[in-house]
Amino acid sequence: MFGKRSKDAPALERLVAELLSEPKLRKKRWDHLFVWAAFETGVSSMTGFVYRGDDWEWAGVGDVERNSLDLFAELREETSDPVRGPWDACLFRLDKGSKEPDLTFLWGAESDEWRITPKTSMQVMEKARPR
Repeated sequence: MFGKRSKDAPALERLVAELLSEPKLRKKRWDHLFVWAAFETGVSSMTGFVYRGDDWEWAGVGDVERNSLDLFAELREETSDPVRGPWDACLFRLDKGSKEPDLTFLWGAESDEWRITPKTSMQVMEKARPR
């Protein structure tokens, strides 16, 4: 589900700026970024991929500063659904050229098919590939 109020969330603009200025990501050649940020009981995690044409590479937790995960946590609070509460996972896509993010918020089992593990990484990488 796309967050209706995500464009009004102050953390979103700061998150985009943070990711675009992240030194480790700036060293990589990419056109599109995909980040899966998840918040489960007592645990938060973030990982993803960068894409350039048909090529891709990891853009995992080691490539972005802890501040980005904190900004995802702020975004989570700012975009909390009045009925379902804060989302459990966010699919964050960023086009480097336009600097326009696209977000999908997921609750509960909705996020299972996007969870990036050694077993699912290639499948998720293909699903997340920009079209």
